[in-house]
Amino acid sequence: MGNDRENLVLLLLGDGYTQDQQQQFLQEAREQLGRLMSLEPYSRLAHRINVYAVPAVSNEAGLSSENSKLDTYFGLTTLFETKSIGFRSDTDGEARVNAIRADLEQRCLDEGAFVDNIHMFVNTDATIGSAHGIYSFSTGRAKDYAMAHELSHSVGKLGDEYGLDTRSPNVSTGSDIKWKKMMGYRSIIACENNDGRVLIPTAFKCNMYRSDQPFCEVCRLALVRRMFATGKIQNGMELYVADPEVTTAHNNTEDSETYRVTQENLLNKVQDASAPFLSLRTVIQNLSDREQKVKLVLGVVKKNGEPREPWKEEVVTVPALTDKDRMEDACIYPTLTMNTLLGVDFEAGDRLVGEVRDAESGEVLATYQEPEYDAYQVDYLLEDEQPIPNTFPTQLLLPKGCSTEFIQEWLPQRVGGHDFVRMERDGLALRLFYRQTAQTVPPEKPKLEGAVTIIGTPKYN
Repeated sequence: MGNDRENLVLLLLGDGYTQDQQQQFLQEAREQLGRLMSLEPYSRLAHRINVYAVPAVSNEAGLSSENSKLDTYFGLTTLFETKSIGFRSDTDGEARVNAIRADLEQRCLDEGAFVDNIHMFVNTDATIGSAHGIYSFSTGRAKDYAMAHELSHSVGKLGDEYGLDTRSPNVSTGSDIKWKKMMGYRSIIACENNDGRVLIPTAFKCNMYRSDQPFCEVCRLALVRRMFATGKIQNGMELYVADPEVTTAHNNTEDSETYRVTQENLLNKVQDASAPFLSLRTVIQNLSDREQKVKLVLGVVKKNGEPREPWKEEVVTVPALTDKDRMEDACIYPTLTMNTLLGVDFEAGDRLVGEVRDAESGEVLATYQEPEYDAYQVDYLLEDEQPIPNTFPTQLLLPKGCSTEFIQEWLPQRVGGHDFVRMERDGLALRLFYRQTAQTVPPEKPKLEGAVTIIGTPKYN
């Protein structure tokens, strides 16, 4: 947990939980938060999302409806006999939320910080969920990624399978498709939504259309852009590099899944004479104010690490981000194409390589393979080895096998007004040291006991 001013601050509340169910609320909040943090791009930014859970006691358990009014603390109810949730008009539920929010900002958050988003869990088995403004709602007992779906309406202003608002970054008209530069990559196409009047980026292979799915690349990019453009997250990372995809040649109006090349299907794909080219595609968004260079790499290496011919590399430049209202100006959509490997004599141990690397250091920034992460335990310390006031050990998800230099690129450069000095690494334990610069100590923050467990791993279907 870093400075609240530099991180997205998320407040978790529960409605319909009685006095005897407060631990149930906290446990459900941990489980749902774990599911959220297993999905990209939240998994990459888990160390830059500060979460506060505040229990609230209801006199009755459950959720109100139009026909049944329960005595719950916030007075949440279903609306118009749908799964949408709102505050009952005959209660002061929203005022109670605002009072908790104001109290948290005054007593617990770092000076000048505010709550960015509020997610409310409802004590019900019913299939419910909705979002408006900074609010989002879901059941605390969801078995899928319902929290991620609803929260992303608020965080990223994303639309869903029946949405018609073309202001959403993942909803478009056919005249000028917003994601046309991404079409043909990672199952991104342009298909009609449930209503049939607007276009969405995938054939329902995204959490915004099915809550048991990960996010598509259009929605991932939109979430990252909005979190940084609005200043909810500062200094989180300098580059957002989407997972590269290696495919055989195909039309960009087709779902790329059929053409995707992996280590497992490499021989079958490259020996297909009807597929004369291999391509590596990705999306790279610069989040820093300096121009950066990356290298795209595509080919096959032998067991001993020696590249086989043909082998293709290309250095590309990512423009600096000079205006956060014009994120697209600092984003590139590179494609690296090479002749087919038809006729190459492969041997046991040969390995497909499709990577994006830092052009200077050679550090692998992203690979075509499904990402695997290690969970690092992080302590935030002053130079005298005392904990920074009001910080607690956290988890930081980073790619498996990454170097110390790579980790340092991801670390928060300021925590609680203190500047980063150095890092000590022991396996999956990180000790981050900061130089004391702030003279004031904010009020002590309440500590939520227990750990958040990352549940599941994101994957493409």
